[in-house]
Amino acid sequence: MRYLFKKAIIFIITLLIISVLTFTAFQVIPGNSALTALGMEATDEAIETLKEELGFNKNVFIRYFDWLKKVTKGDFGDSIQYHSKATDLIKDRVVVTLWLAIISFILILIIALPLGVLSALKKNSIVDKAILVMTQISMAIPPFFLGILLTILFGFVIKIFIPGNYISYKEDIAGFLYYLIFPAMAVAIPKISMLVKFLRNSIIRELKLDYVRTARSKGNDERTIMYKHVLKNAFIPIITLLGMMLADIMAGTILIEQVFSLPGLGRLLLVSISNRDFAVVQAIILYMALIVVLINFIVDILYQFLDPRVTKI
Repeated sequence: MRYLFKKAIIFIITLLIISVLTFTAFQVIPGNSALTALGMEATDEAIETLKEELGFNKNVFIRYFDWLKKVTKGDFGDSIQYHSKATDLIKDRVVVTLWLAIISFILILIIALPLGVLSALKKNSIVDKAILVMTQISMAIPPFFLGILLTILFGFVIKIFIPGNYISYKEDIAGFLYYLIFPAMAVAIPKISMLVKFLRNSIIRELKLDYVRTARSKGNDERTIMYKHVLKNAFIPIITLLGMMLADIMAGTILIEQVFSLPGLGRLLLVSISNRDFAVVQAIILYMALIVVLINFIVDILYQFLDPRVTKI
């Protein structure tokens, strides 16, 4: 219980620090969001009026606490570009980004875990060497360039999807998920390679430990040793890596969304940054930060459940 309480406190403090950094960053960067909203021909009077409406004329500390109070209620302010609530703009787009991350993560699990186990069991064989070569190559290709290659291959050569096309989940959920598979592959493939290598090394390391030799001396067959003992221990450090991957996927979808023209948070973030639409940018950054911190919190809990020794560290 003490361990959970400590992690919960760290979780809250981390979010507070991120909120301070996020708010402060957009107070010191150059640019006038009021001028951007009104246009270059806006009068000084109109700019000052808008600044007053947005609260820019208040002390920075007062503005932060006013903003934080609204954020805790789910109000991130209004978009000066789209003239609507920042949360309303995020609602539809977050579905695209979340599903892209979920599909990517599922692909990582169903492909990497079997390959990692197979590579470890077939250590130094032709199969193992072939898997290692493929993982090395795929790790060297940046996700955005991999996205371009997948678009050329599946869009222009094999022609099983239309590049740049998008089907809304409101229109056709099956079509929506189908068009997310290809960008999800671009996100997942480098992560699959990383997980395969990590899992392979983790299993090989476990197989060399004393408890495996003891289990063999007691007459246990290799299958029982592998699935009841080795994999359980080998997966403990994998949990941490999977948590880091899932957090990285959330941030890594930004470029992939641009490559595949997906209307997710990535595109909205880039457009909002270029237009200095700070309410939207702050909302997206805090959302991503919340997801990352929450994932790390869950990983810590799972890690403690799988290995109670961590509470003593």
